[in-house]
Amino acid sequence: MRTNINRNSPLLITGLGLLVVTIILGCMTPTSTATYTPITLDQYSSTVVSDNGLSLTLSLNSTTYNQGEQITVAIHEKNTLAIENNIRAANRWAIQGLRLGPCRTVYPFGISILQGYYDAKDIGAITPLQLFDPNATYSCPVYMAAVSYNFQPRSDVATIYTGYGSKPWSTNMTAKVTSAGFWTGSRPDATFSNFTPGVYTVVGGDEWGALVILHFTVS
Repeated sequence: MRTNINRNSPLLITGLGLLVVTIILGCMTPTSTATYTPITLDQYSSTVVSDNGLSLTLSLNSTTYNQGEQITVAIHEKNTLAIENNIRAANRWAIQGLRLGPCRTVYPFGISILQGYYDAKDIGAITPLQLFDPNATYSCPVYMAAVSYNFQPRSDVATIYTGYGSKPWSTNMTAKVTSAGFWTGSRPDATFSNFTPGVYTVVGGDEWGALVILHFTVS
């Protein structure tokens, strides 16, 4: 089945769930799609709260899946303070390879999926699975790099400032990635496989260094 992070020492909370995934990504292609809209967080989740006042939540729609079953990962960033929280972009990711799709976005977070069970001390050395089609040609929108994010009080709504005279705009800091498998190889000969039976690690992180980890199983 193909698919239609200034770090402030955040507290890492590891969720004890089990899951499977095939990604719906940010740019429209024959094998991948993405949606950046307000979402309801799913039942199986874990949250980290950073000293900068932001909470980062990673959630799954289940913890166990059958091979070939579609899986959904949601990621959500929220201001926990009772006042507006203006945070400058930092690009201080705890690990590399966190994405929402094949195209660049202005969201300050991303996810990755690793084959096997890993915790925070291991994940930086593991290559994440390739969740989008490397054979495809993507028509990616052009975004200026974000300069700062102004979060509303106790809200996931943030106004994004990109500088260079661009007009700021507001959006919910939420995204979903849906997938049933991963790609191996490189263009033009990459091949798609469903998640095979076993345990997988889902990593969510933001550009201020926060990390959240969940696990799922495929049978």
